Amino acid sequence: MNYLIALDLEGVGGVVGVPYEGLGKDSEQWKVARAQAILEVNAVARALFDTGADRVVLWDNHGGGGNLEYEKLDGRIELIERVAPGIRQAFAKDYGFDAMYFLGYHAMEGTVGAVLAHTWSSKDIQFIKVNLKPVCEAELDGYYAAEEGYSPVFFAGDDKAIAQAKECFPDIVTVQTKEALSRNKAIFRDNDELLSEIYERAKEAASLRPTPKKIEFPAVVEVRYTRMERAEARLNFLLEKGIKSFYSTDAHTVFSIVTNIEEFHHAAR
Repeated sequence: MNYLIALDLEGVGGVVGVPYEGLGKDSEQWKVARAQAILEVNAVARALFDTGADRVVLWDNHGGGGNLEYEKLDGRIELIERVAPGIRQAFAKDYGFDAMYFLGYHAMEGTVGAVLAHTWSSKDIQFIKVNLKPVCEAELDGYYAAEEGYSPVFFAGDDKAIAQAKECFPDIVTVQTKEALSRNKAIFRDNDELLSEIYERAKEAASLRPTPKKIEFPAVVEVRYTRMERAEARLNFLLEKGIKSFYSTDAHTVFSIVTNIEEFHHAAR
């Protein structure tokens, strides 16, 4: 069996960021997050290899990748450090994944009380909706996975992010890394206890094969941008791509009708 670990950083244990900042590279909280991420990734990898995995592949996707001290990873893990621009998870064609594990993912932008909540960019995007429903990054990445025939089976993050993941993927196995109190405040768990639970629950999830949650096309994608200039630039880009797009309620919000996963990728950004 081949497994993909999709790694973001905001949702790992022990991390809350700094007010008005994200987890920019070389910040103190980013350093905490990257160290914790190594521990959580290794716990999942060990669980998967202990259940007989053939391949465990890590996709380091926070801020475009390049976050971890890779020499500290379990040596059996294969690494996707950086991905060329294009459809997210297009690299999956080379691996034949059976399932995906989410580590470090977070709640969507605007979620009350969630730690470091955002959708792709807290500076640029206020929400993304698919067929009028607000979506988080895990749901979006689940759609891309479904196009390649596999589905998420495990999610570790704060309690608010878990609630959204369970709504998207009812059968997913979850581990709460922290109790979110606000954007930059949380109650953390004992780390040894957390890593032990990640290992045990990751083993439980290894046998799950839920039906991939595909988008039915045509689909409607709505994105509200923080600045009008950003919305205008995106609208012009989509029109140049031949994607039916227009302003929705105002000059901040772009509405698109997409007919395939490539168009969806361009619109949901």
